[in-house]
Order: sequence, then structure tokens, then C-alpha cells
Amino acid sequence: MTDPNPAAGASFTGRRRDRKTKPSVKWADRLASALISVGGVGTILAIFGVGLVLVWQVVPLFTPGDLETPTTFTGGETPRIDAANAPVIEPNKIEPNEAGDPAAPGDVAPARFAVDEFAVSAAVVDPSGAVRAIDARTGQALGEKRLSEVEPTSIVAAPDGVMVVVGFEDGVVRLGEVRFDSAFRSAESLPAAAQDMAEGDTVPVPASGEFEVGAVAEATRGGRFRVQTVVAELGEETFSLGDGPVRTLGVFESRSGPAVAGWVEGEGLKFLPFRRSGSTLTPRDVADLTIPAGTELPAGPPTFVRVAARASEVIAAWPNGRAVRFNTRNARNPKFAEALQLVEDGRTLTALEWVTGRGTLLAGDDAGALTGWFASRGNADGGARSLTLAKRYPQGAAAVTAIGPHPVDRLAAVAYGDGTARVVQTTVESVVGETTLAGETTPAGAATAVTLTPRTDRSFLYALIEHELALNKGGQKTALSRAPFDAGAADATLASLFLPVWYEGGPGPEAKWQSTGAGVGFEPKYGMWPLIFGTLKATFYSMLFAAPLGILAAIYTGEYLSKQVRAKVKPAVEVMAGLPSVVLGFLAAVAFAPFVESFLVAVLCGIVTVPVAVLLGAYLWQALPQTFTLRHKRWRLIACAICLPIGVLAANAVAPAVEEALFAGNVKAWLNGRIGTPVGAWMFLTLPIAAGAALLGSAYVATPRIVRGARGWKRNHFALLRVATFLLGVMFVLGLAWASAKGLTELGAAIAGSAWDPRGEIVDTYQQRNAVVVGFAMAFTIIPIVYTLADDALSSVPDSLRSASLGAGATTWQTTVRVVVPAAMSGLFSALMVGLGRAVGETMIVLMAAGGTAITEVNPFNGFRTLAVNIATEIPEAAPGTTHYRTLFLAALLLFGITFAVNTAAEVVRLRFRKRVSQI
Repeated sequence: MTDPNPAAGASFTGRRRDRKTKPSVKWADRLASALISVGGVGTILAIFGVGLVLVWQVVPLFTPGDLETPTTFTGGETPRIDAANAPVIEPNKIEPNEAGDPAAPGDVAPARFAVDEFAVSAAVVDPSGAVRAIDARTGQALGEKRLSEVEPTSIVAAPDGVMVVVGFEDGVVRLGEVRFDSAFRSAESLPAAAQDMAEGDTVPVPASGEFEVGAVAEATRGGRFRVQTVVAELGEETFSLGDGPVRTLGVFESRSGPAVAGWVEGEGLKFLPFRRSGSTLTPRDVADLTIPAGTELPAGPPTFVRVAARASEVIAAWPNGRAVRFNTRNARNPKFAEALQLVEDGRTLTALEWVTGRGTLLAGDDAGALTGWFASRGNADGGARSLTLAKRYPQGAAAVTAIGPHPVDRLAAVAYGDGTARVVQTTVESVVGETTLAGETTPAGAATAVTLTPRTDRSFLYALIEHELALNKGGQKTALSRAPFDAGAADATLASLFLPVWYEGGPGPEAKWQSTGAGVGFEPKYGMWPLIFGTLKATFYSMLFAAPLGILAAIYTGEYLSKQVRAKVKPAVEVMAGLPSVVLGFLAAVAFAPFVESFLVAVLCGIVTVPVAVLLGAYLWQALPQTFTLRHKRWRLIACAICLPIGVLAANAVAPAVEEALFAGNVKAWLNGRIGTPVGAWMFLTLPIAAGAALLGSAYVATPRIVRGARGWKRNHFALLRVATFLLGVMFVLGLAWASAKGLTELGAAIAGSAWDPRGEIVDTYQQRNAVVVGFAMAFTIIPIVYTLADDALSSVPDSLRSASLGAGATTWQTTVRVVVPAAMSGLFSALMVGLGRAVGETMIVLMAAGGTAITEVNPFNGFRTLAVNIATEIPEAAPGTTHYRTLFLAALLLFGITFAVNTAAEVVRLRFRKRVSQI
């Protein structure tokens, strides 16, 4: 049968079309759909997975520390215990005294209370000069040794060292040391109980023979034993502070030599520094620390004498909180610095200790208040440093009885009269944990001394409690309390990460980042704001260069160049995206930065002369005969390009005159504020405002009137008029900026008495690696992205809109500005946001060209540090699990959040623009 419609089912090629899809095509389609779905879902899961990993690492930063319930030991038999954090022995029971009251604190605190780094042995130096060794895991007394046969009148030990200074009735002092010696021994040289010990077990070694005071042996790997021995020695050589009894002492210990300060009865405060040469100590002259007449101080010797780091200061304090401070940097000529009040009136100063590093002085009173003091210029007249009350820690319920600084970190243990104890972080004023130094079988007792162990794997708070009643075993008067603690990330709280903190020596609270430093007691600074500010600063200056150039280049090539030229220009610009960031950073650091430094004024002038030269060239091109411009239209871009070197040459030519007129002949000295007036700074700051005002005035006032007045003019005459008006406009902008700068300078002098000077605030000292260099270098990586996306967005605008606008009599520029750009706004905004995201995450260019200093200054001529650079720089040196390590993950999380928020906002705005355009 013949097909009645032979054309049915045939394609335009004339061949019959098979309407049945092949199985292979179906399977390929399903496979492609599955792969696309898996890829899309996998990408989303990967992004959320990255976020979850960052959150997982950051959450411990905000997990509070823990101070566990302590176990209190009161001596007696010494059972063997495991190496676990929590002791397994039961504390000995303490019976109440005859009055039924629980244990009361002793009247005098020990001169030294320390526990070795492995938390197995402790040493106590009594005010009588006796040194006692104690098993730190059981509280058993191991032995005792007197430092001197003569009863001392005063004794002090360096809390951050091993030195002990003993003062006597005749005004002399002797130097000694109490320390822990660590050595490995075999089981044969130890008590029989050590023969079958498992790893981690300990056995006490009572005082005998070489173990003069006592020791504790701990079983380690390989069947060996680490023996921690308490060593107490007092030198035979005597040094005279004066002729009267030495009542109160203070000491600072260093490699170059110690320094001793003491109150000699009848003579006052003395200062004796030493010089160390090998193992020999040579005393210098004793200096009198004379308190000026009229200084209101209580009668009698001070309760505390403290020597600051590097023996630079000596502080003496009395029970009512009155204190005097002396500057002893010049040991031969010490000077009285100030008198101050360490506690509120009516209160008693009960404890005074340096934090590790001796930068912050902690003072506790009988009301439970704990404050931190350090030298600062914030509250001093004439720029002199004064001891300033900078920290107020949470109030205690009873009197502060003891303060024990951590040997390494910025932590301190604080004991109170009600038997409680805390661990505080001294920089951020946070409480790590709090506990009561008493159990169900142990009555409360106030600690006379507290200390913290340095190792994170054996972190304990130890407290020494002196009881006024006989105990049930041995009649021992000392109870040793031990509480495991975990400081966590105590030095990084939500407030310290994102709000200003008052750091040692600073004039006031400030946000800073300084994660590492030399020396024991370094104060870490984990402020995120300098890094966030640096990221925003880098993004701003890079987009300041890249955004206008990328968008305007896309508009020019898309709306004005022919398709043939555009086909060559666009790939050439896109090739720039392939330039490695490390190469651009290297060139910026070693080539561009030195060039800008050498020709700084010329570069600043080029910001004005180069755009003026290009625009002037465009106006002159329009003034040429029309036949010439039409015939040589293809050379228009090259003609404009010739204007670029002309603008550069003009900038170099006027630079000396500008430097002399605005910057007093030396721009770097002018930036430092040493010479010149602020007129030059105000002129450059007001120049963009003046240019914007001139453009608005030209667009809405001058140009319409010129067009109306020039009706009927010939083309070349009107073009020459435009050249003249452009030059007048340039002169008007410069004149307006100059007048504004002079007006602001004189207005400041009239109102404030001195000229308003942006130097030191908006602009400041010039550094070779700065924001301008970074912005220029980063523009090379951002411009291709912005340009490509913007060009694609402009190309997607239908030609029918252009034709309709041009047909209605609009010029090409009017069509571009009022039709094409609004229609492509969603794509242009997306281009800017993608470029912004590229700028936020850039690492290598900023790392090599920004200097890397974490500061918060808007000055375009100095460096900065971004979140990305901080991660790349410090992650190799950050120990996993530490606060430093986790703050770097927090920086990554902030960077992740910033880019996520920017992209989300960009997508919302883009969809809004697209919806509006679709309604056209």
C-alpha cells in the first residue's frame, strides 16, 4: 500500500527519522543525569563537610575549662598509686579541735611551695628556713633540712626560678637554691618496693645519704626509674644589705645575675644587684631606695617586696595596700617612681605575686578582690609609665590567702579564706574552674600556698593547708590538696577574640594578634579583628583598582569596538587570569614596591594625570575633522593608548613641584608629621569628592546649558568647546580640592586651636610593602574575572534593545548607560561579587607584598595581615590541639563565613535584578 503522505516522519534532510530512542542513548542519558546529580549533591555535601570540620575544630575554643574536686592528703603510710590523674587513695580524716572548729590557716605562709613538672614530688620552704620534701601523690613527708643553723629574720624564693634568699639579724643575706633534680636510676639503688612496680607507679625515697631531703621514684618505660630529688643548698658567702635586721625580701633571678631588694630595720629599702660570670656572682654596690618625705606609709616594714622582670623595678607594699615603686633600671642611681594604693581603702592586702614573666602584678585583699596591675602609659602624665590597675577578676567570697602563678602559661591559682580555690586566666580575666579544698572527710581549711604544675598531661592544682590541730597520723600539721584541672583554651574567650583586651604595657584595651613570642610568660594575643580588618583592607584596595577597570573595559570592548578587534582583545585580557599568584606577588615585592617607594609623588600625581590625559585625548580626537576620524577609526584605540605614557610623563614632570608645594619637599618626612602642613593630605582626600561634584554639576547643569547654547554650531567648533570645558573642569576640580584643604586646615585651627591633621590617622608612615602595592598587584588577577563575566553579561542583552534606543535618537553612550547596563546589571553585579570573593581569599600576593603586620590602620601606605595569610603563615608552627591551632581554624571559619555570606547576598541581588530585567 502506498503511503498517502510520503513526507510524514521525514526530516529536513529528506531522510526518514527514527522516532524510537535507542537503548544506548537512554542509558547514556540516565548515566549523565546520575553523574550530574551525584556531582551536584557531592559538591554541596563537600562544602557543608568543610564547614563542619571547621566548626568541629573551633568548638573546643569555647568549651570551659575544668577544675575537679581535689583529694586532700594528711600524711601517714605511703601506698603505691597509679599514674592516672585522679588519686585512688582515700584522704585521711582530720578531727576537729577542742572548740569544735575546723582547721584554721597558719599565720605565716611558706616562703616557697613548688611541685616538679611530673607532679610526683613537692618542696616547701618554711619561714624558719626549713626545707621539707613531700610526696606529691600521697602527701607523705619524706624529709627535712634546715638551710641555716641561725634563725633567719626573712626568707624569700623566686616564684619563677630556684633561687632562695635568706636574711639575718645582722643585715646580711645569703643566696641559695631549692630545686628538683631529675635522674634515671636502676631498681637496685631504690627501696625494695620499687622492684615490682608497673610503669607509672611511684615509690617515695625518704631522706638518707645522697637523697638529703627526700625523693620520689617513678617507673618509666624499659624498667627504669626517674627519680625526682629535692635539693636544698645555701651558699656560705654573705652579702650585707645594712646593719639592722632584714625584715622583708624580694628577689629576681636571671642568667646575667640576680637582684635582691629588702627592707632593713632602721635603714629602709635596699637594692643589691649581682653580676654573674660563669658560676661566680659578684655583688654591685648596695643602693638606697629612698622614699620621699611626706609619702603617707604605715609604720614598720612592708609586708611584700617584689622585684620586676630584668630587675627594672622594685615594689614595696604594706598591709593597708599602700605601695611605693622605684625605677631600678640604672642600678647605681635608682629613682622613686610613684606611690599608689593597691587595694580599696579600709581593706587589707593579703597576697601579692607576679604572673609568669613578671609583667602583671596580682594583688588580693581580705574582701576576696583580685586585681591585676602592670606598667602602662595610659594613666600617666607626661608620657611616664605608671603601675596601672588594668584587670579586675571575679570577686571571691572570702579573703585571698595565696596566689600561685603557673610556671609557663598566663594562669594563676588563687586560694581563698573559705577553703575554695580557683584557676584564673590573667590576660582575659576568665575563671578556668573553681573547687573547694575539702572533701567529705576533710574539714575546710584555707590554703597558705598554691601552685600549678606546668605539663598539660599532668595538670594539677596543689594547695598547702596548715592546720592548727594534731592529725590522726603522726601529728603532722600540713595537709596537701591536689585537684586535676584542664585549662582548655582559657586564653581565648569570645570577648578576647572579638573585643579589645588590655594587654601588658598597652595604653588601654586594644585588639591585637600576636600568637607567638620569645621568653617564658609571653602573653598570647588572639584578637581576630586585625585579621578581619586586613582582609577587608586588601579587598577594598584591590577592588578599587580592579572593579572600575574591569567593568569599563567590558563596556568599551562590548559596545564600542568592532567584533574583529573585540575577538582579539578579549582573549588577551583573559590570558591575564593565567598569571600565577606567586609570580605576581614576587614581582610586587621585588619590583613594583621599590619602584613606588622611589617615585611615590609621581605615582600619586599619576592618579590624576593619567585619567586626565586619556580623557583629553578622547576630546581631542572628537575635535579632529570627521572625515579623518571616520577614515582612521581603527586607530582610535591606539591613539588613546598613546595618551597613557603621556600621562605618566606628565606625572613625573610635575612631581617635584607637587612635592615641594604640598609635601614640604620630602613626602616621607611629611607623612611622619615632622614637616609641612596637612593641606596636601586634605587635598588628596577631598580630590575624589571634588571630582564627583564636578561630574554631577557637568551632567545636570553645565552640559545641558552648553548643548542648548551651541545649537547650530559646527561640529569642530563644538568639539573645541568641549575640550575647553574639560580643561576648565579639571582646573575647577583641582581648585575646589585646594580650597577645601585650606578651609579644613584653617577651620581646625580656629575651632580646636591646632590644624586638623589626617596624618597619623588616615595617612601615616610609609612602608615599602603596603596596601597600594597589594591592590595594584591583586588587580591583575581580579580584572580578567570581572572583565570576562561583565562582557558576557553585556553580550547577553538583546540587540533589539540597542536598536530601539539608537533608533529613538540616543547616542551610543546614552544607550549603553541607560539601556544596556541596567539590562545587564545582574551579570555585572555577579562579576563584581566573584571578583570580591577572589580578593577575599587571595594568599600569595598578600603574603609577599603586604608586610604581614597585623594592624588596624586605614593608612594606605602601610602593611596588614589577612585571614588567609595568617593561616598560611602560622599553621606549620601551630601544635595541634592548642589554642593557637584552633584560632587558625576559627580564622578559616570566618573566611568561609564571609565568602558564604557575600555569595549568598550576591545571588539574592542578582535574582532581584534579573526579575526586574525580565519585566522589560
